[in-house]
Amino acid sequence: MWRLPKPLLLALAGCLGVWIGGLAGQLFLHLTWREPPELSERYALCLVLDVSGSMEGPPLEAVQRATIVLGDELDYSKNRLALAVFNHESHLVMPLMSSQSPELATEVGALKADGGTNMNAGLKSAVQALRRVDARTVAQGQRWRLGAWPARWGNWTGSV
Repeated sequence: MWRLPKPLLLALAGCLGVWIGGLAGQLFLHLTWREPPELSERYALCLVLDVSGSMEGPPLEAVQRATIVLGDELDYSKNRLALAVFNHESHLVMPLMSSQSPELATEVGALKADGGTNMNAGLKSAVQALRRVDARTVAQGQRWRLGAWPARWGNWTGSV
């Protein structure tokens, strides 16, 4: 019979325990996994992109790629998308779109990073874009979920 040192036996027992725990976890996930439900609500989204000088290079490139992917993958039969950018000032690059626009990739690709950071101005542009959709679609009898202001940001009292 082998005689192994006590620390080595404890290490082997620990490895065996982790392996058994991993298998049990995989089994649990396999038995309890359900596909997420399909979203039934309609959303009006306004992306607010930071194009200040601190975003130059890889950060801005990552934001551009993510924005283009979202624009390509979004289900426009249910959702609308707008795009606002900010640095020391803000402007609405694209108003709410109800169909996929080839101009989105062009506009996003042309973004350049420079200037200061005035996030408040960017958020005001987004709120204005979302208020426009609410007024238009209520008249058509459509209900839109405009999103909830995250509680961690506190009460936003900026004038719009």
